[in-house]
Amino acid sequence: MKKALLVGINKWKNLPDATLQGCVNDANDIKDVIVKQFGYLVKNIKVLLDSKASKKAIKTELVKLIKNSVAGDDLLFCFSCHGTQIDDKNKDEPDGQDEAICPADLSYDNWEGTLLVDDEIYEIFKLLPKGVNLCVIADCCHADTNTKELNSKGIKSKFIKFPNKNKGKIKKICKANKKETQRHVLLAACRSNETSADAFINNRYNGAATRSILIAVENKPEGTWKEIFEDASKWLDKEGYEQHLVLSGDSNLINNKIFGGKTKGN
Repeated sequence: MKKALLVGINKWKNLPDATLQGCVNDANDIKDVIVKQFGYLVKNIKVLLDSKASKKAIKTELVKLIKNSVAGDDLLFCFSCHGTQIDDKNKDEPDGQDEAICPADLSYDNWEGTLLVDDEIYEIFKLLPKGVNLCVIADCCHADTNTKELNSKGIKSKFIKFPNKNKGKIKKICKANKKETQRHVLLAACRSNETSADAFINNRYNGAATRSILIAVENKPEGTWKEIFEDASKWLDKEGYEQHLVLSGDSNLINNKIFGGKTKGN
């Protein structure tokens, strides 16, 4: 069975200046592709957009996605939103910083309590049953830049920080399993020292990484994750984006067909 959790956040109620424009489109676009071409049933896809994507909701749905799976299932977890860093409390990060997703209910008044930190995601991923295929597409970044400013290309970085904090080195948000072999495929939007762009592409907003992936999927619908990564990377480079996708996972996993394989007849 194929199941997915798709998260797209453009607006943060408590942080109005952090608004993005392409993240909801990212989630909806991925849903459209996996339903029409890859056999995902709408009833098996959970989409959390804007205010619906609270920390509690994301954690609850991610646990449900993983715990209710069985060997042979193909799972997809995509999130497009801001990312950030906080001080590493358990001393497992070389740069002293943990990475985190910024849920829609993020608040400066309870910064660490309202973030979804990579350590929490790691604990959920440990629940993954043997024989289940999980792919994570992470379109966010951790560059220490001002999210309020647009450059000449209309690009806004997907990074948000707590004032005067989080100045450690940049890393991708969803790291490989820290103590065991990584049991999922991770396709991250940028390298550890880069930003991920929220950009105006073909008369609409998208995350540049998500758009590059979907263009690669359109051109090679029977490709593997490795092939899609390579083609999407070329597109980003050709279009002049200063970010580079990162693909990680066991060699067998990254050579699996994208989204569990194309549906016959499409």
